[in-house]
Amino acid sequence: MQVINFIHINLTIVTTFNIYDWHRRRNKEKAIEIELRKDRLLKEPSRLSLNSIDNASQLPWANLDIQEFNDKWAYQPFELIGKFDHGKEVLVKRVRDGNYFY
Repeated sequence: MQVINFIHINLTIVTTFNIYDWHRRRNKEKAIEIELRKDRLLKEPSRLSLNSIDNASQLPWANLDIQEFNDKWAYQPFELIGKFDHGKEVLVKRVRDGNYFY
């Protein structure tokens, strides 16, 4: 009985420390991420003219992998210049809990 109590107490202490350590590391990661987002969101917007772009493959981020995209474009404000083509609008029907909505 004493061995079981000893093991239980040790597991509780180890688990508690691991949870504390995970939260501490996660807090540091979040602080770094918040600073990165603040810095990027406060930058001047980049201008992007859509008049000279015929298809999606000509967009500046079209040929980037996810890591390159996140490093260069994530949370970067930019200004789109062009005319919206209402003829190419798409209405997407969704279903949630058996109910249809748009």
